[in-house]
Amino acid sequence: MGTFIFRTTGYNSIRTLAARHGYFQAVSVGLLAYMPLELKSRSKSTTQSRRTLIHYVDLMIKEGVLLQEAVAHAREKARQMKEEGVDQAALDRAAAKGFDNALFEYDEDEMTRTIEKFYPTTADEGSMTNSSVVSKLRKDPGFAKSVSG
Repeated sequence: MGTFIFRTTGYNSIRTLAARHGYFQAVSVGLLAYMPLELKSRSKSTTQSRRTLIHYVDLMIKEGVLLQEAVAHAREKARQMKEEGVDQAALDRAAAKGFDNALFEYDEDEMTRTIEKFYPTTADEGSMTNSSVVSKLRKDPGFAKSVSG
């Protein structure tokens, strides 16, 4: 099992990873954790980007593995892990809890820059300043969901 931190505000990477995640979760019937996947750095240009290269990350089945083979591998790996006593559901819950508690990884300046990028202050927001949003995020990680709608 490997992990990494992927920090981006790039819409293309976030959108692509979310779409691929959902696709692989569905095609594997909930066995995403066991799929032989890899991240690939990609580039594309569009008329919207004025033909400037846009770099993004894509989640793909490992090179040389067919989709059917990947799903069969996931089924076999899930069976094997269950026999060995690994509780994937408990691991997923612990990972989600760790993700919810990850605010300590960001310093005040980084959080403020991120909030300014996604939630720019407007004149009609009154007392909702970026520093108050950062404070609310530190106290209540679920606050971001209520701010974003």
